[in-house]
Amino acid sequence: MRLNTLIRRIEKVRDEVVPAVKAACEKEAAWIVSANREQLAAGLNAEGVLMNGGVYSPTSRNLRSKRGLPVDHVYLSYEGDMQSGMQVEYTETGFSVVTTDWKQRLVDEVMRTGYWPSSGYDAPEYGPVFGLTAEKRGELARRIAPRVSSRLRRKLLN
Repeated sequence: MRLNTLIRRIEKVRDEVVPAVKAACEKEAAWIVSANREQLAAGLNAEGVLMNGGVYSPTSRNLRSKRGLPVDHVYLSYEGDMQSGMQVEYTETGFSVVTTDWKQRLVDEVMRTGYWPSSGYDAPEYGPVFGLTAEKRGELARRIAPRVSSRLRRKLLN
């Protein structure tokens, strides 16, 4: 194979990397949502940090206790609609986890400010609620690697 031919093939593969990763991630949408739910169940935001230091406000703690819900850390699951509406939205260069629930506006506010909107002065600090921690992103990379490498290998060899 001539060097010019190899260079053209490599350039063609370079342009295929982002679409290959996107296609592989699209096949993992259910896993991505599940992984984000696991993080929330552990009280972790997308940065891997306990939301609000793992502490509920006294009012929220009382409300959750009355419903028999755990209060050992922040869960973001009072009624369940926010998490049950979670899905993955894709762009040309990445993806975002969103929800079809009305609480998406609250999540957007958290993404903008870092704080969960509330009426009091002591707004809980949650950080980015939706998205994968570095650990989960690494796990996703391991899950999609075979598909991505296979697609790129085919492009390179054709």
